[in-house]
Amino acid sequence: MLALLGLTLVVLIATLGLARWSFERGFLDYVNALEQTRLTDLSERVGLAYIENGKNWQGLSTDLLQKSTRRPPEGNPPHFRSRPPPPPHRPPPPSRRPPPSPDIRLDENRTLSQDQAGRYPPPPKRKGGGRPPPTALFDLQGNKIVGNYFANQNLESIDVPVVVDGQTVAILKSEPKRRLDSTIETAFSRQQWITSGVIGVASLLLAALVSWGLVGLLLSPVRRMIDGVNRLSRGDYSQKLVGNRHDEFGQLMGDINHLTNTLEKNQTSRRRWIADISHELRTPLSVLVGEIEALKDGIRPFNAEQLESIDQEVQRLRHLTDDLYELSLSDIGGLRYEFAEMDLAGCITQAIKSHKLNAKGKEVAITFEGEKTVVISADIKRINQLLSNLIRNSLDYTDSPGRVEFSLQFRRGNAVLSISDTAPGVAQGECLQLFEPLYRQDLSRTRRGSGAGLGLAICKNIVEAHRGSIAATPTVLGGLQIVIELPLAHKEAA
Repeated sequence: MLALLGLTLVVLIATLGLARWSFERGFLDYVNALEQTRLTDLSERVGLAYIENGKNWQGLSTDLLQKSTRRPPEGNPPHFRSRPPPPPHRPPPPSRRPPPSPDIRLDENRTLSQDQAGRYPPPPKRKGGGRPPPTALFDLQGNKIVGNYFANQNLESIDVPVVVDGQTVAILKSEPKRRLDSTIETAFSRQQWITSGVIGVASLLLAALVSWGLVGLLLSPVRRMIDGVNRLSRGDYSQKLVGNRHDEFGQLMGDINHLTNTLEKNQTSRRRWIADISHELRTPLSVLVGEIEALKDGIRPFNAEQLESIDQEVQRLRHLTDDLYELSLSDIGGLRYEFAEMDLAGCITQAIKSHKLNAKGKEVAITFEGEKTVVISADIKRINQLLSNLIRNSLDYTDSPGRVEFSLQFRRGNAVLSISDTAPGVAQGECLQLFEPLYRQDLSRTRRGSGAGLGLAICKNIVEAHRGSIAATPTVLGGLQIVIELPLAHKEAA
């Protein structure tokens, strides 16, 4: 909640600051626009005074430039051309002349005299505080005719031309407003500051209320997920996160539930793995212990038959430990592979011949059909191990009399090897589990052969090391079909 409030406060301060800066700039632009309008109105009056004075700037008063005039009504602009010239004017006798006007007037050189400049103070402040902006009239050569002009004349000014009979005769210049200095302006600015502060406080309170509600809404699923992760870390996979959400939290809950299922399966697999290894090791060890105890007690004589029995159990243990060692090496990528071009069809033919005697003793016929030459890039030693494991698996899990069919074809630049056998079969849901270590379909652990359930797991690792794929499905023959795809050495040969 504090994070949301802090973020809201930062955004609010930045927003109010920018709004305040924009207001001051806009207000100054508005005041300067009013000054531009005043100069436009003033240019018309100055033009009229210029015409009335016989198109002469003599006698023009500085007060005229400080007056705030109104524009004439629309549709009745002053027409300087049609205005008749003023009648000749005779000055009154000296005794009847009025006293000199306090207005600042120009001498013949159009410059203020020293005594006139010191005699007349700056224009008085306007109502509401602040002085009127300095305004002066300049001729076309840039010489000042009359008026008060700001000290630094290099600054930007508001310029409005004085046009008489379609010609520019002078230019009015005024200092633009660069800060708020009048009483009304500062009071208005202060009021805006107070309003902005009230808006900021109200927005902060509203953000606090919204943050309080959002924190409760957002933290509820987060707390549930934290509790779920804590249960997972303690090894409790029984409870799943329940929440009918369609947002990111719902997706995260689904991912945590998927992780829970995966960890639960791994835990079950690990327990089954330990139980299977224990079973596989206990069986030959129990036989060996029994045979040796019988020999020690003199129950059985030590002869060739007893020696053969002991040797079988020792070989069984050796095969199991070798398979476990190879499986562990293949899982960690420790098996060495020496790739070279080889004929897969020739390897299949040779593997079938090496298991022909064993197949004949179990009354299982092995056939091979398909392509006669298929060149792949592989390790010939591992491919022979792959084929030997597949043939032994089919012979161990095929009832007599039965048959095993090998098929080799081309498909999309790959060599496709299919091994199908007769009954018994495997359910579709159990096909993926056949490649797990120590998995056997018969849960009673009744042994069909001497295998330990590691052959297909090793086959999967060998195929994946050759950048291929392996899959198992039920076959129309009533048994199991294993399909292996391996990339060709030269795909263009397909």
